[in-house]
Amino acid sequence: MAVIGGGPAGYAVARDIAAEKRRVLVLEEHEQAGEPLQCSGLVSPHTLELAGVSSRVVLNHLKGATVYAPSGNTLEFKGNRTLAMAIDRPAFEQELYRQAIEAGAEVSFATRITGLEDIPGALKIISDSHKNTISARLVIGADGANSVVARCRGLVLPGEIITMYAAEVCLPSRETELAEIYLGNRLAPGWFGWVIPLDRNHARIGIGTARKSTSALSCFQLLLKTYPERFKEIKIIKPTGGIVVLGFHSQAYGPHVMLVGDAARQNKPLSGGGLHPGLKAARCCARVALQALAEGDFSETMLSRYQAMWEKEIGHEIKHGLKNRNFFAGLSDSRMELIIRFLNRPFWKSLILNQANLDYPARLAGKLATLVSRL
Repeated sequence: MAVIGGGPAGYAVARDIAAEKRRVLVLEEHEQAGEPLQCSGLVSPHTLELAGVSSRVVLNHLKGATVYAPSGNTLEFKGNRTLAMAIDRPAFEQELYRQAIEAGAEVSFATRITGLEDIPGALKIISDSHKNTISARLVIGADGANSVVARCRGLVLPGEIITMYAAEVCLPSRETELAEIYLGNRLAPGWFGWVIPLDRNHARIGIGTARKSTSALSCFQLLLKTYPERFKEIKIIKPTGGIVVLGFHSQAYGPHVMLVGDAARQNKPLSGGGLHPGLKAARCCARVALQALAEGDFSETMLSRYQAMWEKEIGHEIKHGLKNRNFFAGLSDSRMELIIRFLNRPFWKSLILNQANLDYPARLAGKLATLVSRL
């Protein structure tokens, strides 16, 4: 079988299938694991455990956040427990890659897939960079938001596109245990900006926009201009960017094919984060793949078990996240100001800290949405 795309979800699927003595080939378009960096690298302790990745990749522990309202007014909350960890994202993916290799998977880098063709009992994988003919009875599409696998098999799900621009930077931070979130429809239309401190002098900074007519780069430049005191000493080390597509995929499978990760829209609609839901779905994908291989059955009926399985694991969070996303995306700047002022009280800050969960943000967001709808 073949896995198209070697990100965390793709390597996790390959690892779990290869561990059961099945032949797995991962086809990855980039030249090495972990590059290019297209992720904020913010995870929960549970996500690290789920991935089976060591704590060596952890760069910083975060215990709260400072939220900047459109006017610059702030809401700060900080507790005693670790809410999130900033990780070395390339090292995280490289460890998953090594796990897949050690389990027996093969990986072909610099291999770009351009299409899939039906052949008796399998799919022929078309590549403009692989010399040999590749065919597989089962193809796992782990090839991201613009999935070639999804497009070739008629499984593309339209959704809301968030365009992002980000960078690793030199940036002094007086408080390294707090992430920073920047709100405002002028600053980040339909989305938000962020700073994730890595240590006293380094951070990841980024911003997104849901407005097609506004470039993420212009939002990034506006963020720096709007908060000159905060960013006056910034030095960009490595810029990056990308897109996240939000939606709920009602059929992430077809004959001989399953989609996983961003290809299946398995991300958190409130933040765009895909590591936790992608890894949860990867487990489901590997389990069904092994069943299909054991029975020699790659029909749509067989592979529909995957849909039921991943929906049970993460479907509720995605569906409710989309509802909360629609609510928060519709807020005006003045409404955001009102909410920030309201929540800037000991009771509400304590509630946020006690119930905050990076892996399941829709739970707290739903409660807050219900609360602020009454303001």
